[in-house]
Amino acid sequence: MNWNATQVLTQESLQEQTLLSVRYKGAWQDCLFLGLILFLSVVLYITKIGFYSDDWAYFSILESTENSSLLENYRNLMGSPNLRSRPVQAFLQGLIYWLFGLQPLGHHIFNTSMVLLSMWLLYFILREMRQSRTMAVVIPLVFCLMPHYSTDRLWHSAFMVTLSMLLYFLSLYADLRFLLSAGVKSWVWKAVSVLSLAGSALSYEIFMPLFFVNPVLVGYLAWHVSKDTANAKSINKNWHFFYLLNLAAMVGVVLYKVSTATRMGTLGFAKQVEWFGHLIWKLAKISFSMFGVKLPGIVWTSANLYADKLMIGVSVIAGLLIFVYVYRSMKQSAEGKNNLFFACLTLIGLVLFVAGFGIFLVNTNAIITPTGISNRIFLASAMGAAVVFVGVIGWVSSLLSSMQVYRYTFSSLVALLCAGSLFTSNVIAAFWVDSYRQQKQVVADIIEKFPQLPGKSTLLLDGICPYAGPAVVFESSWDLAGAIQIAYRDTTIHADIVTPNLQIEENGMVTLMYGGANRTFHGYSNQLFVYHIGRKSVHSLPDAKAAEAYFQTYNPDYDNNCPPAMEGMGAGIF
Repeated sequence: MNWNATQVLTQESLQEQTLLSVRYKGAWQDCLFLGLILFLSVVLYITKIGFYSDDWAYFSILESTENSSLLENYRNLMGSPNLRSRPVQAFLQGLIYWLFGLQPLGHHIFNTSMVLLSMWLLYFILREMRQSRTMAVVIPLVFCLMPHYSTDRLWHSAFMVTLSMLLYFLSLYADLRFLLSAGVKSWVWKAVSVLSLAGSALSYEIFMPLFFVNPVLVGYLAWHVSKDTANAKSINKNWHFFYLLNLAAMVGVVLYKVSTATRMGTLGFAKQVEWFGHLIWKLAKISFSMFGVKLPGIVWTSANLYADKLMIGVSVIAGLLIFVYVYRSMKQSAEGKNNLFFACLTLIGLVLFVAGFGIFLVNTNAIITPTGISNRIFLASAMGAAVVFVGVIGWVSSLLSSMQVYRYTFSSLVALLCAGSLFTSNVIAAFWVDSYRQQKQVVADIIEKFPQLPGKSTLLLDGICPYAGPAVVFESSWDLAGAIQIAYRDTTIHADIVTPNLQIEENGMVTLMYGGANRTFHGYSNQLFVYHIGRKSVHSLPDAKAAEAYFQTYNPDYDNNCPPAMEGMGAGIF
């Protein structure tokens, strides 16, 4: 390469760095602020939450092998039928366990770090797309605090949804950078995009439909930049052709999932579309009504029933910080009012909202609930809901005539929404904290009562409620058994919970979960017994007659006077 060519490349590189510095002006302050607010949102509970439900089943698998390597953890988890279609989830869970073992704090710090990286990536995506600095801060801010997907912040077995989100944002950001890159650098960005796409889809499925929205976003940036004659030459003219690599990766992922998934199935085209429409309607009521219009009422009720002063104080501090930061950002950038922009932003948010649930056009495995473990499927649609919230707030604020009042109104409404969302998320988290405390008490009680449990025995636990609000205490054969197997270091021990799902049959006891989709059978024998934790009493169940006699005497309704609850949802609190 001659000196002139080198000089041209150097000048182009300097020009690119200059453009980036202008586009990302104030980025480090914004990222620090996003990190501070995220820290405030988790600081009250992150050291107190633990493991729940499926976590114990997976940890039992991993604990059964001493001195296991990361690769062995991955292989053991891939033996689970539910993880074969999600190898990246298996790797993630194996990795976190390899790093932190059974210490929950490390797990939850890891997940919170993925949330933070996702918010930063969303921020840079918006800056790349030439959105204002205020919008680039506000949208991630609203998104990261929303109670819509609270489970993904709290449950280890939902961390793969967070990873799917992180890789989705990384793929989109890489494609935006690919658009404005050339030479080797462009191929690096394209490789990052394709690999992140595959990793996101192989971790969890809900972000897959959004990958079909990405070409529109990249095309918008190409159109926007092409209008600027100074930057028009920097566009990769073949970006649409190279998007075929993304499509090829998605086809490969879909084929792999179809061949390995255990929960596929539709109702037929017409009924599936009708079912999807009802699903979106339920989702919209939770997203925009319960956690939108009715959020002030939820905050007020929760503050009177559940909250402590510290929780209220942190929420108020976060709200004040957000108001000051957003107002200052708007004033410094001298942004004008634009009704049309906010109307378009709202429409874009609605499209993203529906697309974030698009996977259920080809799948019926969905439970719509505002809280509980099934709430994990809300994450992708919540991003669209966040954009809608910002669009509506901006549109309403821009109707005001005075710029000063417009800024105050916009900043105030964003701060109130964020403070209310942070508070609500902490109220939900408090139930998960209580659930983990109850779990530890239950396991300690069992160990005290039974210093030794014979192998292949089955313990039915009676006298507890399976849920603490939306959080699972112990609800099934896999979570209680997993916790006990770890405690006794014996994977041959079985366990289950007495709930209204329990049935007495001629040959044994049966528990049904999720409408009978999960059926667990416990045959009668001298090693099948029920332990009532409240009475500290033990009863052997060698036959159906003994089982009927026990329940008629101690728990005829199998419910222990627990509040109404449902698998995947828990007991409602709102």
